[in-house]
Amino acid sequence: MLRARGLAEADVIGGATASYTFERWQVGMLVGVSTVGLYESAGFIGQGFGSVRF
Repeated sequence: MLRARGLAEADVIGGATASYTFERWQVGMLVGVSTVGLYESAGFIGQGFGSVRF
């Protein structure tokens, strides 16, 4: 959690990653949230991915 001097509001940055591997397959995802520079709202980001080993 971040807080600028002289401001009564606080900003939050957070995120998580997860992955699952089964034999030669792998799937995962990345998510995040931020309120930095946003007034009474939040920004979100998400990404999914997959891979296979040959």
